[in-house]
Amino acid sequence: MGVINYDKWNKIELSDDEDSNNNGLPFQRGVVTVARPCKLITIPWDPQCEVARWALERHSIPFIEQSFPWGLHLWETLKFSDKNPYVQQTNVPILINDKGEVFKRSITDIFMYLFANSFSGAIRVYTPSTALTLQTYFDLNLAPAVKIIFLDVVLSSPDLTKKYLIENVHLSTHKSINKTLWPLIRVQLSKYTHSGFFRDPRKIKEAWQKVEEVFQLVEDILNNIDRITQLEILESKDSKSQHSAPHAPTARKHNDYLCGPRITAADITFAAHASLVLFASRESDSFAKYLTLDIPGLAELDPATREKVIALRESKAGQYAVRMYRKERRGGEGLRRLTSRYDRQSNPWWAENKRLTFLIYTFLSGISAVFATVYVTCRSLLLAIGLDIFILTLIVIWAWTFLSRTNPE
Repeated sequence: MGVINYDKWNKIELSDDEDSNNNGLPFQRGVVTVARPCKLITIPWDPQCEVARWALERHSIPFIEQSFPWGLHLWETLKFSDKNPYVQQTNVPILINDKGEVFKRSITDIFMYLFANSFSGAIRVYTPSTALTLQTYFDLNLAPAVKIIFLDVVLSSPDLTKKYLIENVHLSTHKSINKTLWPLIRVQLSKYTHSGFFRDPRKIKEAWQKVEEVFQLVEDILNNIDRITQLEILESKDSKSQHSAPHAPTARKHNDYLCGPRITAADITFAAHASLVLFASRESDSFAKYLTLDIPGLAELDPATREKVIALRESKAGQYAVRMYRKERRGGEGLRRLTSRYDRQSNPWWAENKRLTFLIYTFLSGISAVFATVYVTCRSLLLAIGLDIFILTLIVIWAWTFLSRTNPE
């Protein structure tokens, strides 16, 4: 029995109409046909979520986006966790297609789903196979670095924090909970990204260095230097494994994209991740008007950060990302729909920050009052068992919450 040759999929001829413009392929409808809109679970500022939106729109897939603030997204993602002892599902994006199939492990799962259902289309995200190699490299190296840089900039300014992490939350329920619990969420977010309260200058410096390394790789590829074959060597340095010396750079045929004459997963992934460190703002940058991320503009950055961002924008890799935003991000009009703000379930009676704060403080006050009553009536017993200081502390908490609570208007 002969071996199946899958190489034929890489040689499917396209019509002249499909391949008429390499700098901006026609945005064809129905590349991947679905019976009803898919569901996409996201965090507003996460670059992986922008990759997913971009990929779905380029494949003409309608989808409903459920956007959650960081931390609150766990309420939804944990529903898709595998049973113990497997790691619980905490990452986004998560895609649920029209058949109920869930793609949750990484953005590669979503790309694989699109690739497997679009062999006859003009876009084949993993052709050639080096697109997967590059996309994985960007996900493992560029994505974590740009998250650290973005959150370091935003969390260092109360105004930017309010504008880009609190006020831009889509649903009123999520916004109220996010505002009320923000002191706790901020601590965990800072710890997770080495920014804010847990700012680590060494980690921030390493993040900028990693961004520069990735941008240099992209620039070398755009300069017709074949460095894709060296990616395993670059990754092996991080894992401290032994490999032979990298091959000498060789000239390759000029292309408009990283892996050939057409857009692939590598191009989408690099450009989407780079938007966070290029601070491509829809408010101030005309080239970013099709992006779906809310990002500060250059004018909102401190001078030192602004200088670094301008240098990245002026680099060849930065200019390539800008061209991607201009010519390759468009075409998804009408495909993305956010969860309605006006549904009854999206507007419960408590979905207001002041009212929710009042309810939480009232609950804490009630619990503290109970402990105070126990303390007064059973003080001698508590002294005997050593709980005197503990109960006294709870009474102080009760007094503070009672005096500082905010009545709803």
